[in-house]
Amino acid sequence: MADKQTEKIREPQQKRSIEKKKRITEAGIKLIGERGYRNITTADIAKEAGVSTGIVYSYFKDKRDILIAGLDSMVSSMQQPLMDCMEKFETEEDLMAVLPGIIDSFADFHREFIKPHQELFSLAALDPEIYAYLEGMEKRLVDVLMKSYLKRKPALPHMRERFHLAYHMIEIYCHESVFTPDAEYDYDAFRAEVLSCIGHLMQA
Repeated sequence: MADKQTEKIREPQQKRSIEKKKRITEAGIKLIGERGYRNITTADIAKEAGVSTGIVYSYFKDKRDILIAGLDSMVSSMQQPLMDCMEKFETEEDLMAVLPGIIDSFADFHREFIKPHQELFSLAALDPEIYAYLEGMEKRLVDVLMKSYLKRKPALPHMRERFHLAYHMIEIYCHESVFTPDAEYDYDAFRAEVLSCIGHLMQA
């Protein structure tokens, strides 16, 4: 049955079909955030999206496929604000000016998708495919930032390692400030320290 469903999966071409697929993806992310991945079915997603279950299976293999599509959409929505910040970066001094915007873009992304994000990390601990997707997502985001940097500045020694560290410092700040806002941290100071460390990493 799964193989037959896979054969039927198609990429929508017409505007109406594209919008329908998007509606299914958004419904999936919404329900996963509200109820949890294991507590919903493809039929639940279809009902939320206002389509038949058969329509869902014409675009997706299963609910994991819907989750991955939703994550792709979430990451795409995050990249544009990051690129807008990087476009303002021309000199060493500009870097420190655009870094707060980059950190705030990450934090806004975590706030907007807080429930799906928390559910996703729970899934990743048990599902190797989801874990692998998260690893790939991180690599893609780091690559986007590196390519934008290289348009404006020469490559740094150990550049990928530096960007990897910078990315994870931002992620730690976002997770702490968004997911545990009542913890005993001064988050303004936390953010300032992250900015300082990243500024040091980006020095030649």
